[in-house]
Amino acid sequence: MGLLASSRGIRILLGCLLFIVPLVFFTDLTRNPYYTQIALFNVLVSLLWIGWLLHGFRAGQWCWRTTAVDHPLAVLLLVALLSLGWSWGGHPAMRTPIANEGLRNTLFLWLNWALVFWFVVQGLPEGWLRWSWRLIEWVAVLAAGYGVLQSLGIEPIWPQGLNPYGTRPVSTFGNPTFLGSTLAMVLPWLCARWLLAVPGWRRWGLGLMMGGCFAGLLVTLTRSSWTGAAVGVGWVAWAWWRSVKPSLWWRRFLWLGGVALLLTWFWPRSAGQGYHPTVRERLQEVAQVAHGTYGAWHQRLLIWRCGWHMVQERPLLGKGWGCFELFYPFYQGQYLDNPLFQGFRTHANNAHNLILEWWAQTGTLGLGIWCWLMLTVLIAGRNTAQRLPGEASLLAHGWLGGMLAMLVDNLLNVSLFFSVPALVFWWTAGSLFVSARDRLKTRCWSRSAPLAASVAGVLIFFFIWQGASDSWQPAGASNRRCLSIPSPKERSGHYPLSSFLYSSRRFLVQYKHQG
Repeated sequence: MGLLASSRGIRILLGCLLFIVPLVFFTDLTRNPYYTQIALFNVLVSLLWIGWLLHGFRAGQWCWRTTAVDHPLAVLLLVALLSLGWSWGGHPAMRTPIANEGLRNTLFLWLNWALVFWFVVQGLPEGWLRWSWRLIEWVAVLAAGYGVLQSLGIEPIWPQGLNPYGTRPVSTFGNPTFLGSTLAMVLPWLCARWLLAVPGWRRWGLGLMMGGCFAGLLVTLTRSSWTGAAVGVGWVAWAWWRSVKPSLWWRRFLWLGGVALLLTWFWPRSAGQGYHPTVRERLQEVAQVAHGTYGAWHQRLLIWRCGWHMVQERPLLGKGWGCFELFYPFYQGQYLDNPLFQGFRTHANNAHNLILEWWAQTGTLGLGIWCWLMLTVLIAGRNTAQRLPGEASLLAHGWLGGMLAMLVDNLLNVSLFFSVPALVFWWTAGSLFVSARDRLKTRCWSRSAPLAASVAGVLIFFFIWQGASDSWQPAGASNRRCLSIPSPKERSGHYPLSSFLYSSRRFLVQYKHQG
């Protein structure tokens, strides 16, 4: 059952979701531009679901296509909520911040993960899949081009350069790692399309799009995304090798690999002051791990040690879904006297490792269900890709390669827990399953069910809209509030306060020892 395939409004909503939201980032205009982007994203997803549910009500039935992913995804959402409730009951003094942080992150799982995946499978009208991916392709190309300009010292939008990460470009994503993850997911899909394109202007156009995305990936200087992209494109190469003559395979990939190596080796140094290594120097930095402190590694090592302590303390259900950042300050104190860690940020919003992310927050139970979900996605996705005929099979392998790229990337990254990379990942997963929608079983209910669901959708929409209003406050007002005694919900105010208290304790201990 399609969602009003002739409706211009639905197409506009989808266009805003896939094209406008990833390219609009209100840097320096609101207290937290991530919140603004997520709020817009959540409102659009809610509107799409409300429209789909109301369409089912008018049609007199509500039909649901079942996939192998439905059960593990639903169970994961329930276990995340269970772990949050267990944490709320076990920490009476922190119930307000646990509820605030945990429910916010649980809402992210529902809207940015589950409802995105299920909308592609259930609500995306027939024939709109390729159109949606044209939007994603152009978002990747435009964002990559903007990132390349920023790396060259050209800022065409804001009155001054945006350089919170040195000369690594933030583009419209606010963080070079999020841009890198998105490009790593799109590159395998573009590679599959390029391999299937007939010689001529179409192949040259796809080659230029791939080159632009690859250049944007290079300037992010995100090595985990480079690794993920290599795995994803390698998966497409393997699928192509199985379906064509070896001679044709070698010609195509020798040409593709040669261009990639030339760009990697000769890409110029980024413009600007401060940290601006070349791509080669960025790769060579890894050797610093053996010769002292290296921030990119030892900062993660500090976070992983704290995360492992959370696992040891609560091995079954963890510290509560969405509460990693909330509890992290209580575990890092024992390491701050170590000279190896003293120069690092005393802040961690995520575990920077997918496995530890779920293990620390939802325990062994949650980690097991997460592994069940990912294995189901990958195995069922591979089976779907292998069953599809001809060109459709390689395109499906392009989507599968993009998901592999994201999972490999997030073994050292956090991008799957932010709106735009998560959108692309779950849109990719949904696309893989809906490409064989004729094989999916469908169940239908009477109109009473969609009526109740429509009411729930409206309530969710207004709940999100109310919560989003806080994200539009000017940055100055929020900063002034944070410098006062922090409220129980304001975690950003607790970090400077806890750092001050910890420094005061160290001063008193040292004074007593010397006196």
